[in-house]
Amino acid sequence: MSHLLKELLGRAEEALARREDDAALTLLLEAWKECRAEPVIALIERLSDHLATGLPFFQVPVRWLLEDVRRHPTDLPRVLGELRARAASLSRCAFSTDLDRLRRWWPADPRIIPLLLTLVRLPGAETPAELKMLCSLFMYVGAPYDLEPLHELKARLPSAHGEEVERFDLVIRLGARWVPPVLDARTLARCDALKEVIEARVERARHDAATREALFARVHEAPEDDSARLVLADQLLEQGDPLGEFIALQYAEAPDEERMARLLAANRERWEAPLGPYIERGYTRFERGFPVAVRPMKGDHFPKTFPWPEPGWSTVEEISWSPEHPGDGNDVSQWGRLLRHPALRRVTRLLNVPGEMACLLSANSSVRRLELKSSFERGLADALTALPHLTWLTIPHASTDLFIRCAHSRLASQLESFKASAEDGSWRLEVTRGAEVPIRATVRGPRVREFAPVLLAAARFSSQGLRIEFRDGAEEEGRAPLREALAAYSQVIRE
Repeated sequence: MSHLLKELLGRAEEALARREDDAALTLLLEAWKECRAEPVIALIERLSDHLATGLPFFQVPVRWLLEDVRRHPTDLPRVLGELRARAASLSRCAFSTDLDRLRRWWPADPRIIPLLLTLVRLPGAETPAELKMLCSLFMYVGAPYDLEPLHELKARLPSAHGEEVERFDLVIRLGARWVPPVLDARTLARCDALKEVIEARVERARHDAATREALFARVHEAPEDDSARLVLADQLLEQGDPLGEFIALQYAEAPDEERMARLLAANRERWEAPLGPYIERGYTRFERGFPVAVRPMKGDHFPKTFPWPEPGWSTVEEISWSPEHPGDGNDVSQWGRLLRHPALRRVTRLLNVPGEMACLLSANSSVRRLELKSSFERGLADALTALPHLTWLTIPHASTDLFIRCAHSRLASQLESFKASAEDGSWRLEVTRGAEVPIRATVRGPRVREFAPVLLAAARFSSQGLRIEFRDGAEEEGRAPLREALAAYSQVIRE
């Protein structure tokens, strides 16, 4: 056996000893590329199944095909699980599009073979489109694979298929010619040692599954309960799960920041996994061991059937759109629907979101802080007024009419902070309730006359004091219209 194979297996063993199971799986997949031996494949499948247990299935998002999104070794079993579940439901092979997407998204991997063997047994596998894609995937991944289901499908194929039958014959011949590599005694011993470690881990997880699930459920049901998280941390520490150490470190008075960073680097994707595939990886912020702030995936490439959120969302309090996020179309409507789900009941901060999103929030939304990146005027004022807990609002590109409508609504007494600015940048106004001077404003240029009604309406938030800066001769331009607006304030400070 090659030196590289032995090195990879040794590094996988070391990773397991450090409880870096994701890294161990990645190393085993590298070992498979070096030597497609059955013992190596068995280790991959066993560890992969263990790591993916309890994680939600999903379809490959289109964006993952369009951009170079970092893959995680447990992504594949979750996608394969979704395909297997659909196959069981349909009882028919109709997966050519999914298989093509799988081939374009994921490198050759032995974990794909069991799905292919399931699909070839289903009615419909003999149709030209399905047969062509099945052949492509078998050839893409390569041997070894069980030939019996392939021979059964061959017996169902009509001779009229021509080229596709020939391709399928080639797949059978390639599998029949496969000669399993012979591992030396030392390599076999290392595989046995790896198997022993993995089996012990699987057995421990099975033994503790009920307790573990109950403790996670307790955290998800009462995310504010610190005692639930600390009890879970103790349980996970006893099991050797790195999440237990991470929770404990985040609760420590003087946490080891370097150690937390290492744990996060090794486990971030797995700890993000309960949130599903529709967040930007690497941007999740964790507090007290669980996700608290996330960034939605860019683009509107959602499947027709949008998955309902898992309980893991119950700890999330903040959703912040990427500055590059277009935030339109199906994307916004799906997230608006998602935010109505009880699992997202603790989301109180929506940052940099499109204005359309505010119009999709329910009247019992928990959102307290809303920072829009666009105003989307139609229906926005009514939607904002309907949010019972809203105390912090930011609206860029606001029209005079929108600001005035907000000021003449219950928001005038409800908001603690309100920031708004004109679309052309001619004015900016901030309300800070409780400040010595609650209203701050900047206005520039000849359009100051249009700002005067805004300034007058702002006094409905507080007339205690105004700090205002005039630029580019704005005060001279709007002297008469501004006089009434300025008179509404007890104190005016010019800067």
